[in-house]
Amino acid sequence: MKDTFTPPSELWLMPAGIAGCDMRSFATAQHLEVLNKAAVWVVEEARTARRMIASVIQGFDFDSRQWYELPKSHKGQASDPWEQAMKEAPQGSVWALMSEAGMPAVADPGAEVVSLAHRLGWSVKVLSGPSSMMMALAASGFNGQQFAFHGYLPVESRPLQQKIQELEQGALRGATQLFIETPYRTDRMLQALLQTLRPGTWLAVMAGLDGPEAFCAVKTAADWVKNPPSVGKLPAVFLIGMPK
Repeated sequence: MKDTFTPPSELWLMPAGIAGCDMRSFATAQHLEVLNKAAVWVVEEARTARRMIASVIQGFDFDSRQWYELPKSHKGQASDPWEQAMKEAPQGSVWALMSEAGMPAVADPGAEVVSLAHRLGWSVKVLSGPSSMMMALAASGFNGQQFAFHGYLPVESRPLQQKIQELEQGALRGATQLFIETPYRTDRMLQALLQTLRPGTWLAVMAGLDGPEAFCAVKTAADWVKNPPSVGKLPAVFLIGMPK
């Protein structure tokens, strides 16, 4: 008698909308299939994830799924609940990972979940969807062959100024420099950039990229100074580069 084959467990990387809790603009039949079959979810915040799913599936049975939230800090914990659950999951389990916006594990939490899935021999699968970093790079007209993403820059004024100058030099050598800031500090970051960059340096500001209030503009620092925008609390990506 032949042994019954049980497929390996799966971890699906589920994208989320960027400018709001909505997946309707990109959800395909495959997204819906995975949303329905994933029994366990690792998310940044369960409330946001549930709103994302509800935007494309009415009457979704949330209570039949298990939900684990990624901790904002570990505080000395040996392991997180999701980690222990992954190690104990029966073969053939179907899990999903979702961050607050865009692609999980790309400028967002979740890489540790993906890493553990690989170590456990799980099948890791990625669904297509919005990525603010890639969308901003494509919309900038800057070099998309050579680029570097720096995440968040320093908060303190002097280290921030030094980092901006460092990124400017990298852009002058041809590699596009990308970074982000928390929404409530977006206008402060723009002010620091305009105070630090050389007048002829090109700066792209991309905010709320998949939403109705999307802001997408590319100018020299000198031109930005003439009419600086107020981006407000829209999630934004900044790019320093050279137009093609």
